[in-house]
Amino acid sequence: MDNLVIVNHFNWAPPPRSRLVRTVEWVSRRLGFAWRIERAMDPLHDMTNLAQRENLWHFATQVLAYGVPGEFAEFGCYDGQAAVIFQKVIDELDPSRRLHLYDHFQISFATTGRDIRKELISNFEKAQATQPVIREGDFNDTIPAQLPEQLAFIHIDCGFGGDPRAHEEVVHRLLEQAYPRMSPGAVGVLMDYHEAGRSPGTDFNPGVGRAARRFFEDKPEKMSLLWTGEYTHGYFRKARS
Repeated sequence: MDNLVIVNHFNWAPPPRSRLVRTVEWVSRRLGFAWRIERAMDPLHDMTNLAQRENLWHFATQVLAYGVPGEFAEFGCYDGQAAVIFQKVIDELDPSRRLHLYDHFQISFATTGRDIRKELISNFEKAQATQPVIREGDFNDTIPAQLPEQLAFIHIDCGFGGDPRAHEEVVHRLLEQAYPRMSPGAVGVLMDYHEAGRSPGTDFNPGVGRAARRFFEDKPEKMSLLWTGEYTHGYFRKARS
């Protein structure tokens, strides 16, 4: 399996390094410090960092390697930076599976006038990945009406800032609807999952952690924190009955 897809797509090539940056690095080496200056992550432009993409790739390959039955679903796909990884895994390991993407495509971070759905389709074409099943619309309209009967993997990434209580309700409802359809051994990943005192960085979307703690309070599964540098996320694995 060619996991180079994790880093090759969506502008992960390093930008040209200026003379000033090269000079500072040269001076640091002369002083005995092996430092390298890198651009900081920008949450308005960089939807995921490299560590998160590695985690997503490993979980996606794992459920297929273990033969967990069901489809893949992502709730909040934006322009497909994570979704294309799932599809490349499916294409390589089990093309009979389908990837279902749920989004209303109405939010355009950082810039205006973008056709996010069109960008998503273009990104899949550039990656030479099979086009996914796109479920466009509000979650209230598409969930659960357009959910597959059986799920092997879900990724919830619908952070939108604003009121954490409203976000909590959205994530909680998605868990309520998807969880019963998840096969034993299926994996669920929650983007922006944060644990106070343990997660590095800022809790950009506190509704995620609140929803997870409330939902799993009476479940056999528990969330596990994934350490990913600037950003944070978590996962659970559906218990076997």
